[in-house]
Amino acid sequence: QYLLLMRAHHLGGVAMANTALKTARSPLVLTFARTVVTSQMAEVRAIDALLLARHVTPPAAPAGPADMGDMDHG
Repeated sequence: QYLLLMRAHHLGGVAMANTALKTARSPLVLTFARTVVTSQMAEVRAIDALLLARHVTPPAAPAGPADMGDMDHG
């Protein structure tokens, strides 16, 4: 259960960072968002490997972007 929850958590971070990459204007925010995507996807791949080692198929990633509403991305 922990691995599945952490996987969802990291994918949520990726979704938020991708939204920031589309909307942010601040170079610092854009750089941070790129770093988040890279690092969080590495974590998702590591979690997937742990799940597969336990004979658990990782769930499919959500198809669409998360709705971040009126969040200010800088």
